[in-house]
Order: sequence, then C-alpha cells, then structure tokens
Amino acid sequence: MNHNILKFAASKSIEDIAADWLVKMDGDITLNEVERKEFTVWINSDPSHRQEFLSLAQIWDDAPVEQIHQLLSTHKTIEQTQTSTWRQRMLSPAYALCSVFFVIAMFLGFSGEKTNEYLTNGIYVTNIGQQQQYQLDDGSSIFLNTDSRVQVEYNDQTRNVWLIYGEAHFDVAKNPNKPFRVYAAGGRVQAVGTAFNVRLTDNLLDVLVTEGRIALSAAIEEFVVTPFTLPKTENDASQMNSILSEVGTLDAGQRIELNAIFEGPSHLKQVANNIETLSESELARRQSWRSGILVFDGQSMSDFVNEVSRFTHATFVINDPQVANIKVGGRYKIDKLDQVLIALEETFNIHVSQLSNSKYLLSKKAESKP
Repeated sequence: MNHNILKFAASKSIEDIAADWLVKMDGDITLNEVERKEFTVWINSDPSHRQEFLSLAQIWDDAPVEQIHQLLSTHKTIEQTQTSTWRQRMLSPAYALCSVFFVIAMFLGFSGEKTNEYLTNGIYVTNIGQQQQYQLDDGSSIFLNTDSRVQVEYNDQTRNVWLIYGEAHFDVAKNPNKPFRVYAAGGRVQAVGTAFNVRLTDNLLDVLVTEGRIALSAAIEEFVVTPFTLPKTENDASQMNSILSEVGTLDAGQRIELNAIFEGPSHLKQVANNIETLSESELARRQSWRSGILVFDGQSMSDFVNEVSRFTHATFVINDPQVANIKVGGRYKIDKLDQVLIALEETFNIHVSQLSNSKYLLSKKAESKP
C-alpha cells in the first residue's frame, strides 16, 4: 500500500476534495511534509484536480496565497485554468459575502517536471479594493493596486512583465545583462535598476518614475491586442518589440501620459513633449495609494469620485457641473467608503442620494431659508 496517498471517502467529489485541501491550508498550522507530498500526489494525478482546486481558490475568502504559491511553484506550468461547476456553485448567494483576493501564479499544466529557476513566473491578480506586494526571483518586486492583473515571464535573456489592466509599482533589481521590460497595451517601459509606476486605464498609459531612469517606447504600427484571458509568451514580446519606437527617457520625478493605441509615427514626437516633472509633494500624492491612502490637493469632485470608485464597488452620478468642478482636498482611507460619504455631506455640503446598493447621486444641498 502506498501511504503517500491521502485516502478520501469514495463518495467525495473532486470539488469536495479540493475544498478539503483549502480548509487544511487555511488553518493556523501549515501543511507538514507528509501532507505536502499527499497534496502534490493528488493534484498531479489528474488535470481535473488542479483545475478544480485553482478555480475554488480564486473565490476562497482569504485564500492562503503564500502556501498555495509555494506548493504549486515546484512544477513547470503552462496551461490555462477554466471555470468549474464548483466555482459556479460557490458564486451562489450563500457565498456572496466572500471577499476575494487570490493571486493565480498560473503555474498551470502540471507536467511532473521540475521548473527552471523562474519560480515566480505566472499571473498575479487583485480584486477591487485589494492591494498586494510580491517579491520576484531576481529580487525585483511588484506592488499591485486595486483591480489589477500582471503576468511575469522571465527567461534567460530578458525579464518581461505584462500589465494586462490596472496599476502596478515596480522596484527593479539591477541586472544590466537582462533588461526589465513592462508591456502595457501598445507601450513598453524598460529599466535596468529603478522604480516606477505604470497605470493602464482603457487605452491611456500613465508612467511615473520614482527612482532612476526608464526608457519609454510606443507602437508605430497597428497591432492586434491578445485577449487578457490568454497568457503572454516570448513570441508576443518579440512581435511587440518589432513595432515599437522609443519615445524618450524619464528620470525620477517625471511622468508621462500617452494613448497606448497606435496613432501613427508622427504622434510619438508630440508625446515626447508631454513629459512633466512633478514636485515632491505631487510625486508623494500620486504614490499615496501604496500606503492605503488617497490624497487630494485641489482635484475636481469628478476626479475624486472616479478615484474612490476604483477602490470600492460604489459608482457616483453627478448631473450638476458646479458639483463636478468642486475642488477637493484631504486624505482618505481607501477602504472607508462610509467616511467618504460623510465627508461629501459635511465637508463639501453635497447631498448624497442612494440610488441603489452601490450607486449614489451627488447634488447641491438646498440652501436653508433664513
């Protein structure tokens, strides 16, 4: 008898077994060596085991990310996770209160082979209102902001990272022989050892350098964007590199915003003239999200509520231009929507009407009669 195989009751489905493993991992005590081996045997014994486990982990409340990452990262992976019937079941109203954060380090497709040294290759995701920092194999780090997705794809020649959507701050370990490249829509940021922030909103690319220097490039030909549901490969990077032209370099404290969708070669000259140098206070304000705080210093009310919406499920409607143009200042915790609503009413003299569970109408308060 093989005592390395964990025995489950015959009546249990794959989904139930996957849930049992997540319950074990979610406890106060991490898996011991025997349990780790049992888990590896089970998840490698059938591709459906891995599929169900990762699908469930995506919607598990406070999923034990580090432990799962460590267990999965001992194998080379490449295939794509599919949604399971268990996930559909878990998304029923009985589980609707689960607040989800999970990074699928997409070590997909267990082949039973050992990986190369790039154990942190994979896909990292945050949900709305969630932030997380990750350390990569080379000593670089990624700080993911709310509702963001990146893919790390290191190889022997380059360090490629794809910002699929959202915002991330990169702190790059120096290695002159292996450029660190971040691809986002039709743009590419390249650095050797520096720190910078990249935000992708629709097709608008915002790059901010906080340390060192980066080189920014943009597409000079039309291209087809690979759907974010598909993993990026070295071939994708090669195709992008072949249609990119350097816009310019940015030093610490500088920022640029450009349309990351192809607009013709002549557009690049105009973009290069849009580089701006920020004051220390403005640089700090734009990076305050990394401390869990949103700082405003004279931004419009419309910009204020748009930013708040990124970190919550709330949406705001403003029908009055006077309200939309109100200047906002102050510091706000990103996870405190109730405090924002109070500030709108008491500090900015705005009437907040709740239209639905997460939708609010902002209007001027009626002037009190003498």
